[in-house]
Amino acid sequence: MRIVCVNWICCLLGLLSSIAIFPAVRAIPDHRVRHGPIFPQSFHLPTTIIRNVIAAVDQNDPLELAAFAAQMESPGSLNLLIAAWQHAHRPASFVLGPYRLPDWPAPGAQLAIPLRFACPHGESRLDVIVTFTVLGWQVSEIRPPV
Repeated sequence: MRIVCVNWICCLLGLLSSIAIFPAVRAIPDHRVRHGPIFPQSFHLPTTIIRNVIAAVDQNDPLELAAFAAQMESPGSLNLLIAAWQHAHRPASFVLGPYRLPDWPAPGAQLAIPLRFACPHGESRLDVIVTFTVLGWQVSEIRPPV
């Protein structure tokens, strides 16, 4: 009986969303349901959040930089990235890696990803420490390479 009720509710919500009466609910295609939950890209790739931080530094957006600094364990280390980016004299190219991504990261797992800036004036290198949280990968610290 429960399965019949669930199917009836799913059909009703699918009908309502298809005729735009209730657009917030969308039916999930069967191929996605069979393969488990779909997570945002920040759960899969720790480099996504690093690229977002670099974009905020490049745009010199103080609100976005403050938001990233608030999530970091050592917010002052963000100044290392800002200084390296300014020293690189735009247009700078950067390379992330190499690094080995864990198969199933647990919350609190940390990963050090090398970040290298290259420009006509030279090269600089930093290590970006990312931590896996319930929200995905977050930048926790930026430091000179060990």
